[in-house]
Amino acid sequence: MSTRTFQELKDAVDKANSINDAVSLMKCADELDALATPEAEAAAHSARGVGFALGSNYPVALEHYHRALGKFEELGNGSGVAGVTGNIGLVHMNTGNYPAALDHLHHALALHEELGERRHVARVTGNIGNVYGNTGNYPAALEHYQRSLDVLEELGIRSGVAGVTGNIGIAHENTGNYPAALEHYHRALAIYEELEDRSGVARVIVGIGNVHFRTGNYPSALEHYHRALAIDKEQGDRSGVAASTGNIGNVHSSTGNYPAALEHFHRAFALHEELGDRSGVARVTSNIGVVHFHTDNYPEALEHYHRALAIHQELGESSGVAAVTINIGSVHQRARQLPGGARALPPRASPARGARQPQRCGTRHLQHHYSDDRDRGARQS
Repeated sequence: MSTRTFQELKDAVDKANSINDAVSLMKCADELDALATPEAEAAAHSARGVGFALGSNYPVALEHYHRALGKFEELGNGSGVAGVTGNIGLVHMNTGNYPAALDHLHHALALHEELGERRHVARVTGNIGNVYGNTGNYPAALEHYQRSLDVLEELGIRSGVAGVTGNIGIAHENTGNYPAALEHYHRALAIYEELEDRSGVARVIVGIGNVHFRTGNYPSALEHYHRALAIDKEQGDRSGVAASTGNIGNVHSSTGNYPAALEHFHRAFALHEELGDRSGVARVTSNIGVVHFHTDNYPEALEHYHRALAIHQELGESSGVAAVTINIGSVHQRARQLPGGARALPPRASPARGARQPQRCGTRHLQHHYSDDRDRGARQS
């Protein structure tokens, strides 16, 4: 039987969210169940939803979110309804169902506005910006980030200001405006350092590393990824460790140090598997395929691409499916240029038209949800 109170468990859930600790979320959910109250039952389902979302098990996450939603509605807990509705929207965002994501996020936004919950209004507005960013509509993303930032600055929520500032950096990075991206990342970094938020510091350092990676400054990218990795280890953030390890592998892959790349990818793969992060497993599996492609081991490249493709399809991750499909096309295209090469490949997929070089799927990018949310972690309001 749990010895912690309902409030203590809610606080523990918040802490687990902040470091992507799915194991602790599940433990908290079990303890909440033991309290045997309707409020605790709703919170338990919500916590499990977040835990399964962190592991990219989106169907089960949605099942728990919908159970939590029903309980919150029965209790007349409007704030809980709004929070879970927003989390359902994040699941749809992470699986590429952007219309459903926007529908749920706008519904959550209206509920938070009706309740006068301006902090949550800012958070959901930022997540709507994330959806637009994921679909490449960067003007709309920046507009929503600015709205979110204005409210957060007015409320004095410095952690939120840091997160949204970082997201503005992401938008600039993705449009190739690297000076503006670095400017916003460094602003966010200064705030996180001021707040002594080590996890936030690690996330922004990754963003800075990403810019250096994109601009071909691999030594600087490697330095930043190693700094982030050290902080992740210090914080016990195993999800961050897995992702930073994968990013280090990406640098080695890009510089032709394929043994080091494979070593880091296999480490990252093992960690993602331990965490139950199927999406992370798929990304690293694809990156292993990239290494085999560049070392002309086309059957092995195809084997890894098809494994990754199956997981992306299972999770409904349309962007991952698209990237890996292009990579499969690249293998077939390259093999056709070699004497007898195409005959050596397993006939498992048709090549994609116009495929060129394989696309490397980044194993970690700066968070796309402000404050303490990480990567695909959907957080309860």
